[in-house]
Amino acid sequence: MKLNETLKNSAVITTKKIFLYHAPILYVFHDEDNIWECEGEEYAKDSDYMVVSFEEICALDRTLLEVINLKAGFYAYRTDKNSDWQFLPLDNE
Repeated sequence: MKLNETLKNSAVITTKKIFLYHAPILYVFHDEDNIWECEGEEYAKDSDYMVVSFEEICALDRTLLEVINLKAGFYAYRTDKNSDWQFLPLDNE
């Protein structure tokens, strides 16, 4: 799977722990407003978040290419970085 130009430059909200220290991404949210968010297993304070491009976050974890067709209003999760992605609607949380 390959990122298209629009998605490549889309903003993704993530944590500093994921982006700077390579903590595993375990949750990917694509909300109804077309906002993407990548989360890990640990609680993050507001000051821990940062915005990066989809291309930058995919460079850290190539398995994110498996979730690029995630529809708005859905999220993907996995139990660890070696597990397969599972998909559910956001209202199922």
